[in-house]
Amino acid sequence: MSAEFPTRIPLLWLLAPFALGIIAGRLFPTEIHPGVYAIAIIFAFVAAAIAKRRVALWVPMLLPATAMTGYVYIVQTDEVFNSSYEYPEREATLTLEISRLYESTHLKTRGIARISDAESHLNHFQDQETYFSVEPVKGETFEETLKIGSVLRARGVLSFLDSPENHQGFSSYLRNSGVATLFSRATVISVETPRSSWNRWLHKLRSLASHTLTLGFTGSESESGPYRAMMLGMKSELTREQGQLFLENGAMHLFAISGLHIGVIAACGHTLFLLVRFPKNWIPIPNIVLIGLFVMMTGGAPSAWRALLMIACYYLCLSSKRQAASLNALVLSALICLIVDPLQLFLAGFQLSYTTVAAILLYGVPMGSVLTKKWAPFTGIPRDQWTLPRDALDKTGRFFINSFAISFAAFIASSAFSIVYFNTVPIFGVFANVIMLPLASLAIISGFLSIAFASLCLSPISILFNNAAHLIIWAMQTCLKAIDQFGYTHIRFSDPSVSILFGLSLSLMVFLCYGYNRAWGFRARWLTLFPVSYTILCLAAGMV
Repeated sequence: MSAEFPTRIPLLWLLAPFALGIIAGRLFPTEIHPGVYAIAIIFAFVAAAIAKRRVALWVPMLLPATAMTGYVYIVQTDEVFNSSYEYPEREATLTLEISRLYESTHLKTRGIARISDAESHLNHFQDQETYFSVEPVKGETFEETLKIGSVLRARGVLSFLDSPENHQGFSSYLRNSGVATLFSRATVISVETPRSSWNRWLHKLRSLASHTLTLGFTGSESESGPYRAMMLGMKSELTREQGQLFLENGAMHLFAISGLHIGVIAACGHTLFLLVRFPKNWIPIPNIVLIGLFVMMTGGAPSAWRALLMIACYYLCLSSKRQAASLNALVLSALICLIVDPLQLFLAGFQLSYTTVAAILLYGVPMGSVLTKKWAPFTGIPRDQWTLPRDALDKTGRFFINSFAISFAAFIASSAFSIVYFNTVPIFGVFANVIMLPLASLAIISGFLSIAFASLCLSPISILFNNAAHLIIWAMQTCLKAIDQFGYTHIRFSDPSVSILFGLSLSLMVFLCYGYNRAWGFRARWLTLFPVSYTILCLAAGMV
């Protein structure tokens, strides 16, 4: 397999050692001696001074300086964060503003919220995020299910996460998300409106969007659940059976506001501004604003902000008129994310997002390019003499070949993380996503157009697009249920070897970078052996 001439990715010289330094700081924390700061600064200045003179010298100066910076950064971040574990649990009355939801019914709500108000002796917790689980007063139910942006006042028990030395499980996820406290056994005193005008406006916008997506449905809340879950990231709207169906077939990522959603919204917005003849060079500015509004409206999940940052970096790289902006935008966005919050490196979402996109760009796109060149169904007929059916068959073949290459690369990159975080690997996931991704994109486009036309008071057109999306999601569920009929759709693991799986994933990224740098100029048998052997090693590590 050969690809185009590899893209230069200079920021990788900063990202790789910085990330490795963060990993080392988490695995081997020590007290930071002031001399470490001085050494890192000296190395950085020396590297900058000789960068244009002698390449052989600035590389060994820059790499350790960047790695030490990452090490110091994560150690200090962990020290500040772990200081909260000194407090005992206590009863508390808090005002919470919901930012993420994991479950929202008429009987119970749980998720992550910002503490907007607390009792005087708990003022130091104000504006911090907490994981909460609340219920209505005994014998009563919530009149309406709570939504992202809802503000509630509740009384319960405020406690702290497990020991910070525990690096696995849900506690580890919360800790790496910047959450230190648990607010449990809580009873809601009252549900209030958001206090700031901006939050009230976002809450109203979110409610209007949710209502718009129910137009045209007879049993609006139940029938539109998967549609609203996909469009607005409201996973709590999925039934348990629906969630299990998508999870076991490797398609649960379709309900997280992430790269797929932001990419589709960005494409829709870009097209919209082109249609209204907005100056082409200025389109990135209103389009980024539009995407940012969508991200905030859907709760501002970290995966959504990461995807928005990728789009912004992509526009930036395009404006610089450098070669192949995609890879450089990916590396730049990852570096910015880690500079803002080094704890993101240990989040499943960050790891899955960046390794999957990197695998697609480094391996999936070149593989698709090579395979489509071999797709020549009508070699004996000149292209200008093709009939419409022949042209359609050629384009359909190229579409499915590229879709398979991208899905295959994503499957390989996510295999290790799927075993670590979900204890499962979907056997047919690589094939299911070839169908699921295009269908999900169409459903999101339908949702975007539905909300757009509803904002213009054209509800009948919104109903049309809602029913189209409903049909698409029905087709997705039907396909997954058909796959389920085969049995053995996934492999479950009970106690996988986490360290080995992380090592395999890191090795995969190194190999993909090496292969891309070599333009994948290897013999065919090695290219076939590499994905097969990697998958077998992941399965073996999961069973150890």
